Amino acid sequence: MKKIPKKAKIIVGAAVLAGAVGFGCFCVYQSHFNGTVAVYSASDDSISMSESNWWGGGQYDGTIQADGVQTVMISESQTVGEVAVKEGQQVKKGDKLFSYDTTLSDLDMQRAQLDIKKLELQLKTAKNNLKIVQKYRPGEPIQEQITQIDPVESGGSDSKDSGSNMTNTGASGSAVKVVLLGGDAESVKKPDDDAPSGEADDKNGSQAPSDAAGNGENIPADDNGETTYTKQEIEQMIKEQKESIRDLDLQLRQAKLQYTKKQKEEQNNTVYSELDGTVTYVGDSSNKSKAFMKISGGGGYLVKISVNEFTLKEVQVGQSATVQDWMTGESYTGKVKSISTYPSDDQGYTGNTNSSYYPVYIQLDDSGELTDQSSVSVTLETESEQNSLYLESAFIVKENGKNYVYVQGEDEKLEKRQVTIGKSLDGYYTQIKNGLTGDDWVAFPYGKNVKEGAATRQADTSELWQ
Repeated sequence: MKKIPKKAKIIVGAAVLAGAVGFGCFCVYQSHFNGTVAVYSASDDSISMSESNWWGGGQYDGTIQADGVQTVMISESQTVGEVAVKEGQQVKKGDKLFSYDTTLSDLDMQRAQLDIKKLELQLKTAKNNLKIVQKYRPGEPIQEQITQIDPVESGGSDSKDSGSNMTNTGASGSAVKVVLLGGDAESVKKPDDDAPSGEADDKNGSQAPSDAAGNGENIPADDNGETTYTKQEIEQMIKEQKESIRDLDLQLRQAKLQYTKKQKEEQNNTVYSELDGTVTYVGDSSNKSKAFMKISGGGGYLVKISVNEFTLKEVQVGQSATVQDWMTGESYTGKVKSISTYPSDDQGYTGNTNSSYYPVYIQLDDSGELTDQSSVSVTLETESEQNSLYLESAFIVKENGKNYVYVQGEDEKLEKRQVTIGKSLDGYYTQIKNGLTGDDWVAFPYGKNVKEGAATRQADTSELWQ
């Protein structure tokens, strides 16, 4: 399966959803082919994905570094307390190097917990919004308006405006604006006087609901004054709600990772030497962009790679790796030696500024002709599930608690086949654990011609967007 460029991964979900809008036209397109049903290769990048490609796992760019060096970084939330060593001092493995000042740790933990609760509430609201919009029908008066959610900005406190129809359940700098039926307009409260233009435009604290496209126009109404939407507007609203769920889910994952990191920092407030060697550097503890301390013990070479925070859980100490030198083309084998608990200050070319990347160090079995700071490619030996088939969720139908896909049978007739599913990649792709392989051809499961026994024809996935 072709690997998706890292720079494109952050927009993969949005691109797939945009393509899904065209599925509604698919049934009409099928009718031009005498009732035959188009089937598509299950391994096509347009409708399937490997988990390693989704999160950027499996293959990495790396840099050769001298082995036997302990580099200590300080995160933005940490403050150095007592320093027990100085430059030039000899140390043994297990000797104390310095400790952290944990005075503000409890406050940081409370703030991190608050961020998680706020994001969980907003994600719940976004999922409920999607259910509401999916009930809308073109030209029919709507029975329930959605709750509008502004972008999340962590670190604030909840507030409630008892004098309006809006409850602010978001973080500082944002508001969840609830439209209550029967009111003339939704009331919107500014989170603060310095809020950017567009968050609450009405100087009097109220604003008319925006349309599906978010262009600020009034909600369309029929001759009786009831709110209605067109098919295109509803499709756009569904797309926007799915994007909101994806973004909030990502922010929640990040907030939980930050909380876990703060827990580790609070529990491990003393740093010890990991080797016998010499303290070669003690820096400025206020400069968090550079290493604070380095211990050198001498040795060969290590390979340093940066791993996405979401893929990090799949990397284990002792995991096998293959390393290829860019200059000579020579390949080397090794194993993961250590995994940093702090994000890298040099992520290299990642293309995703919304994720943190952590240094992982690989010990080589034979360093050969490798040189310090040379560039290499690294392939980690991943679990089998990492490379299993993930099919776009829209191709899977659920009936009576069981999951099915429509596939082209050996007789080129459409076959309804039961599959066993696993985990989901943000709701866009679903893992197929059994019942389907990349060699199969699958049909989009909706349309008047889609039924067992129907004639099939193999097609290119570009038809899905025509």
